Amino acid sequence: IHELLDAYYRGKDEGLSRSEMLAAFAKLEGVYVPSLYQPAYGEDGIIQKIRPAQEVPACVSRRSIADLDAYPAQTVVITADTEFKGLYLVEVARGCGRHCRFCMAGYCFRRPRTRSLSKLKSAVEVAKGHGLKVGLMGAAISDYPEIDELCQYIVNQEMGLSVASLRADSLSPLLVEALAASGLRTITLAPEAASEKMRLVINKGITDEHLYGSIDLASRAGIANVRLYIMVGLPYEEQQDIEEIVEMALRVKSHMEQQGSKGNLTLSINPFIPKPFTPFQWLPMADIKIVEKRLQYIQAALKGQKKIEVLIENPREAYIRGVLSRGDRRVASLLLAAHRNGGVKGWKRAVKESDLDEAFYLYRERSTEEILPWQTLDMGLNHRYLATELENASMLKQTASCTEGCKRCGVCK
Repeated sequence: IHELLDAYYRGKDEGLSRSEMLAAFAKLEGVYVPSLYQPAYGEDGIIQKIRPAQEVPACVSRRSIADLDAYPAQTVVITADTEFKGLYLVEVARGCGRHCRFCMAGYCFRRPRTRSLSKLKSAVEVAKGHGLKVGLMGAAISDYPEIDELCQYIVNQEMGLSVASLRADSLSPLLVEALAASGLRTITLAPEAASEKMRLVINKGITDEHLYGSIDLASRAGIANVRLYIMVGLPYEEQQDIEEIVEMALRVKSHMEQQGSKGNLTLSINPFIPKPFTPFQWLPMADIKIVEKRLQYIQAALKGQKKIEVLIENPREAYIRGVLSRGDRRVASLLLAAHRNGGVKGWKRAVKESDLDEAFYLYRERSTEEILPWQTLDMGLNHRYLATELENASMLKQTASCTEGCKRCGVCK
């Protein structure tokens, strides 16, 4: 950020105009100035070419920090006026090497890097000084190699800790016990899909045995409630895969009861949205009517089941995010129009008054050779790697996690 600020103050001293200032910013590594890249559209609305202005790179490469310890990432402003009040947020690691094919964060923040235990201990001490609980942040907290030592240190400081969802295949007893001691009453796991087929499609690598093992750890630690994150509308999904969501919920609840747990099981279900820079970026979203029907099936099948709750994201809002997720700059006009018409409630009217077609962004399968709106940004990923991962998904092939010396995706040169 200091390079950007230096360029700003230098330009200000030199009396540069706004356009001259932006041109100066664009020369900095990792800085993207959209106005200096002009897309040309064909009659079918598909981008034919993206023309960079003179003296700017055709592609802006992401800058990546190799040594996270050199750049602390933790709460700076202590205030109750925030979403996570009472928490002192500390980034444990950045990036994830699990290769889950739906996860934009997993692809955009490679390679996986961790902070040293000593630096994290120092952050914990700062949190203690403010009397705050520690919120551990990262794509896969339980994958942190020294998670047990970190949790033990937090517990020894007589402090609480919090995490987001956890991977069911890497939970440790000490982590779960530390969360229970911090007052956690619900363990959140993210199988994302119920059938073995769909877990292979998304390369999640989670089994029901992993779920049962994590639930047992939680139950023994006094955490009775379980929340499972599930997606509907995934690529290659069929009705049988939806039925297996219901069957999985019943199996999990039965297992909880067999272990003596009287807790609640919550299914948190969201429509799947394909994201840029992932193998699924070329695929259409599932038709909203099909997704709504499948969500209704799950609700009806589990209705009346004691202590099983089904929470579903509003499909219409998910499909708005689907347009925004892979839309080009023409979608900006929809945002402004929706804002003028009352926000989310005004989206439908904004679309009707525009000359844009939602289906063009939602339901159209892209060729792997198509120029995509975000291709001016380079995350270091090899195009062939992403296309191969898409093929692997269709063939139900697993991809192994990142290993030292691996050069499959192109990020590690």
